[in-house]
Amino acid sequence: CGVARSPGCGQVTVPVVGVGRAEVALGGLRAEWRNGEARVILASPSATAREAGLQPGDVLLAIGGIPVSGTRQAWEALVVAARTQGVPVEITVEREGERLTLFWDPTRTGELTFVRDPLRAWWSFLTTLNEPRYPERAGLLPAFLGSVYVVLVMAAVALPLGIAGAVYLEEYASQNALTRAIEILVANLAGIPSAVVGIIGLEVFARALGAGRSILAGGLTLAVLILPIVIVASREALRSVPKTIREAALALGATRWETVRHHVLPYAFPAILTGTILSFSRALGEAAPLLFLGAFLYVTYVPQGLRDSFTVVPLQIFAWATRPQDGFAAVAAAAIVVLLSFLLLLNAGAILLRNRYQRRWSE
Repeated sequence: CGVARSPGCGQVTVPVVGVGRAEVALGGLRAEWRNGEARVILASPSATAREAGLQPGDVLLAIGGIPVSGTRQAWEALVVAARTQGVPVEITVEREGERLTLFWDPTRTGELTFVRDPLRAWWSFLTTLNEPRYPERAGLLPAFLGSVYVVLVMAAVALPLGIAGAVYLEEYASQNALTRAIEILVANLAGIPSAVVGIIGLEVFARALGAGRSILAGGLTLAVLILPIVIVASREALRSVPKTIREAALALGATRWETVRHHVLPYAFPAILTGTILSFSRALGEAAPLLFLGAFLYVTYVPQGLRDSFTVVPLQIFAWATRPQDGFAAVAAAAIVVLLSFLLLLNAGAILLRNRYQRRWSE
């Protein structure tokens, strides 16, 4: 039952949720319903809280001037007060019918370290496992590694197939009705809704092939999503190669394959690389295909193999954004910043690699 909303629900003991070490921040709290009001009792104060004068049985009334009506509100008020008002934090308690005001420095021995060190907080957020119940213990490591593993599987499948398909259609296929039908099909698949791809992945990879809700099934599903995009981008890159290069190589006795391998592909490689990396960026931000596939909204462990269950950053953001607790909104915003930063790095890497290979070809 909700402690602050349901009269007569008795006692509910809830530990204060800290960052990494919950119990050392303020201490264990107990929520009780007294005289028609929710009360937060300090059951077991931490060492530094005892030094500040807090005692077991104290009723928390306000932290930093912010009224406290529940254990989670107590923690959130502590964080807000430490960040906005500085330390020591003013804590108002009721003890044996008397109202007391005490001052406590939570940062003196390492508690609330993120208040002092934002970089450490970001690093902790990126490298810790996820605790789905408490926003203060949320971590992006399982979702981030899940995204990386899924993209690696997707790249291993879509990149060689996409480039090979583009080379065949552009360099070897005869211009007949079948080729035109394939071109139309590829163009249409490039614009297919991602939810439809998710249904295909569910029926084909998860059920028919028995991959289940695994990293392998997720990577294959996203490979189907970006394969037409890779083919279209690679074909456009191959078309940009001047015909004189092909004609010169053939005139010197090179075979068709030698011409493509040693002359056409190196010339078109920067544009192919740019198109494929941009398609990877799109796949990183996709949530609908994996949601239809049955990927988890969150996991609390790091996947160890292709058959393990997984989640990805977009699904984790969705899970956090839909949680009712206020703290999860900030966690979701932080995950969005991480995802956007990673996408920007991918795009910047595509530009740098394109420029590098273009200079090498021009030399």
